[in-house]
Amino acid sequence: MNFETFGERLDNWARVVRLPRFQAGVCAQWARWYVAIRDSESKYAGTAPAMSKDEIDGWLVERAWSSMQHPVHKHILKYHHVWGMSDVQVITRMRKAHGINLRGRPWNLIIAEAEASLKKVLVNPEDLAKMMLRLPIPLRRELVDAPRQASAPQQKAELVD
Repeated sequence: MNFETFGERLDNWARVVRLPRFQAGVCAQWARWYVAIRDSESKYAGTAPAMSKDEIDGWLVERAWSSMQHPVHKHILKYHHVWGMSDVQVITRMRKAHGINLRGRPWNLIIAEAEASLKKVLVNPEDLAKMMLRLPIPLRRELVDAPRQASAPQQKAELVD
């Protein structure tokens, strides 16, 4: 799970969501179902299957990718990483299938913008707040109130002086 670069993490994501694993270019529909079932708080969700750390990280990236707000960046990342298309193929597909003209822009800039968009979603503080809401209340209080309790003695000392 220790990836040297963000590109290696995206390659891991592509490997995890591809079905069957030996074919590049097939995005798994079951990936969407799995993420929906896993994230639901239904009594039918059951326990999660045992997975390696790389697979878990791949699903975290898939979850972040599915919550991205920019559809152009989503398509670019899916076509390039999951489907394994080259830069020319992605640009052509975006123009023909989605009516988005990316010609004239350097490919390095296009893919860097899309990856930066995904990075923002992966480290979004709002997602962290949502995850905190799922924690039990005593644990949540322990995590959130700990910094306040540490600074309280300092404030009392300042008031006394």
